Amino acid sequence: MQEMRLLLGPPGSGKTSRLLDEVRRHARAGRGDFRYLAPTATLRDHIANLLAREGLLVRPSTIATIAGFLEEVTPGMDAASDEDLLMLTARAIGEKRPAALESLRGSPGLAAALAATVDELASAGCGPGEWAALGSLGVWEGARLRALGEIYEAVEEQLRAQGLARRAGLLAEAARRVAQRGLAGVRHVYLDGFFTLSPYELKLVEALAKQAHVEVALPEWVGAREAVEHLRAAGFRIERLISRRTQPDVVLCSATNEEREAGEIALRITEARREGFAWRECGVILRNRLPYGPLLETTFARFGIPWRAYCATPLMEHSAARCLAALVEACLANWEHEAVLRALSEPSCVSARLPSFSRFQRAVCEALPGEGFDALMKAAEPEVAGFLVSLSGWAGGDGVRRLPAEWVESLAGLVPMLQPPAPGSESAWRGAAVDTFLRVAGQVARLLPVEAMELPAFWDELRPVLLGASLRDPGRRRDAVHLLDAYEARQWELPVVFVCGLKEGEFPRRPAVDPILSEAVRLRLRQQGIPVSLASGREAEERFLFEIAQTRATHRLVYSWPQFESGGDPALRSIALDLLTAREQTSRRVQIKPAAERQPLPPVALDDHHVRDRLASKFAVHSVTALESYLQCPFQFFLRYTVEPQGAPERPSERLNPLFTGNVLHQVLKDWHQSGAAMDRIFDSVWTRGLARNRIPRGHAAEFTRSVLRRSLVEYAANMIREAGWRTFTEEGFELELNGCRVKGRIDRFDINGKGQARVFDFKFSSDTGIRNRQRKQEEGLALQGGLYLLALRRQGYEPVSFEYVGVKNGLSIRGWDDAEQLTLMMNEARARAEEAVFRILQGRIEVNPQDRSACAWCDFIDVCRIQSAQRAERAEAAG
Repeated sequence: MQEMRLLLGPPGSGKTSRLLDEVRRHARAGRGDFRYLAPTATLRDHIANLLAREGLLVRPSTIATIAGFLEEVTPGMDAASDEDLLMLTARAIGEKRPAALESLRGSPGLAAALAATVDELASAGCGPGEWAALGSLGVWEGARLRALGEIYEAVEEQLRAQGLARRAGLLAEAARRVAQRGLAGVRHVYLDGFFTLSPYELKLVEALAKQAHVEVALPEWVGAREAVEHLRAAGFRIERLISRRTQPDVVLCSATNEEREAGEIALRITEARREGFAWRECGVILRNRLPYGPLLETTFARFGIPWRAYCATPLMEHSAARCLAALVEACLANWEHEAVLRALSEPSCVSARLPSFSRFQRAVCEALPGEGFDALMKAAEPEVAGFLVSLSGWAGGDGVRRLPAEWVESLAGLVPMLQPPAPGSESAWRGAAVDTFLRVAGQVARLLPVEAMELPAFWDELRPVLLGASLRDPGRRRDAVHLLDAYEARQWELPVVFVCGLKEGEFPRRPAVDPILSEAVRLRLRQQGIPVSLASGREAEERFLFEIAQTRATHRLVYSWPQFESGGDPALRSIALDLLTAREQTSRRVQIKPAAERQPLPPVALDDHHVRDRLASKFAVHSVTALESYLQCPFQFFLRYTVEPQGAPERPSERLNPLFTGNVLHQVLKDWHQSGAAMDRIFDSVWTRGLARNRIPRGHAAEFTRSVLRRSLVEYAANMIREAGWRTFTEEGFELELNGCRVKGRIDRFDINGKGQARVFDFKFSSDTGIRNRQRKQEEGLALQGGLYLLALRRQGYEPVSFEYVGVKNGLSIRGWDDAEQLTLMMNEARARAEEAVFRILQGRIEVNPQDRSACAWCDFIDVCRIQSAQRAERAEAAG
């Protein structure tokens, strides 16, 4: 029996340092008869890099993951990857089709949930046979848990047929081989970085202890008690360590929202840099990658902070993987044009950077829907046409049945459609994404029967596995801020550490309810000796993760959280923070200064007399809508009616918009008032023609809008009774001469009686809330329609007696004015406001000055005018 030692202590007690001292001693002596085993590849790399920075060279095999060590001692055995288990579980669900799971079979998370539950049972030593026996003993009951057993058994059969083993099986076989054959020259084994050890890992440790000197480092927490007791019973000498870490400066920092929180972290990192800390001496600990991972990456890029993420990201978040998948799906859709554009528009695609691609994209969008290469070629200029010729020649699109391995080769034939590699981190990500995509495809092909199949069948097997695949940062930046998830942080020690997103229930995280095994079933399983986890254990693990995060900093530790949720509701900070003694601070408003100072811009106006002459010519006649746009914001008017930029063409699904519904509404009401036919028949005819003319696909959204509009119009027809002595006019145009300008427009509806009195109605596809908002704008002088419509009729000799907005959406809403003094005031104010707007337009006034700030959220040009910057300047000026 060799020496066996268990180092036990809280986070920060120096367990890793003790084991690394032994590794350093071996390395300085040039010995390779040891193994330092870590649970993950990133932790392995971290230790290897740490030793390399100290000038210690070690053989790659001596610093390994537990998975790598299993490969070393069990040659000839293949481990089933997470992707393998997910696919085999999905296939088992499809083949067995248990009645208890039929209603859930299409759920995207079903296979992943079942695969995770089965793997937990396997790691706890509960095989399919044991599971069935436990059911007969009444430990579990119910059709769904019986179906779980069927899936479990089917997956195990497939694993045996493929020659694959679960991690638990590899651990058991490794323990057996080590006991029988020894360790072939390995005399020292160190296990570090584990939270606890599973039953099968403990068996391996016992086998190792009979062949070599073994030291295990475990943290002292409730979740490791069973492993500690097992090792004690096996003869391990326990050495307890105490925390020896110096207390860093601790700060509690709240921010208004997540964006301000990320900005504050970036600001404090730059301050640490100015204090003399290297980028690599700073780290941010995240409980989950979302939502802070992408937010911090974007924020760091704005600040010029190099970073490296140690959190796995979904494969399909990377453009190269999305492009390859989109090309396959476009092929399966018979090269449907919208699907083709989705693939070709990916930044990693060759076509996206061709000079003529934007023109091709616009032409195809305007002609949607469509399919096939012929129409695409007609819209393509030579550069894009050459790319399309290459794409059309892809072997996978020929309809031939292929073996699974041949389909992987066909998918590799799509790689030339991607941008070629170039120096930089972007290309590293692209290459890693492509490699992972093809690796996953190869794994799926290996598990499928060796028989020819069509592309749709192969893609049905591959796509769910791709959606579940992940990718780690392939970068090798030496001096970069570390983005660490809470598990990866266990072996890191950095001078400056940030722990972000500390909202109650987020970190420590509130354990989710298991959808497969209830807490009662888990408790009964543990009573039968099956060590599955309980909710109390998961809660303890969350508290322990937070304890680890508290011990990673040596100089400064900053905890942060947002005060408000993204929707504006108050956020509750983590209750765990109430137990800390620290300085409390609030985030600062961060404004990135430009690299070069710029002179203040002159007042915004078009002062050139040639420009003004062009404006006078262009705007000899004004529309009412354009003048209202100017009153809302001169800059909005300038872009919309003077510059007239072309927006991106609408996709078919985007054509079902307020403009379309408004046009249908006005046409239906015009036809109904003029013909007197049944409202429902008129609407059905106009709606059908409108969908066909605009090439809008029928679907849920179209049917929902049709139902709402049809019901509201039928209600309008039932309530708007024609009164005797009144004649109705619809969609009548007018042109109104004002002081120095002419205004034209079209009145939706006005009624005239024999006395020459006029009632005006303006139709809106709006609910009552929207009509109230229009009424408010009219009273604030931001709407001109009512006053100018009334004024135009008065100029024609009629006496206006009322103006009403008619909202036709989710019922009928009618609001307006019928007081003579109010109507006169409306006309006078509308005329004055219109004349003022025209004068300012011709003077070239185009400043950013929205009258209704709430409307900015719906403006097409908000990203150009930067109203947020103007608001910040106003606040700064007000503050002195």
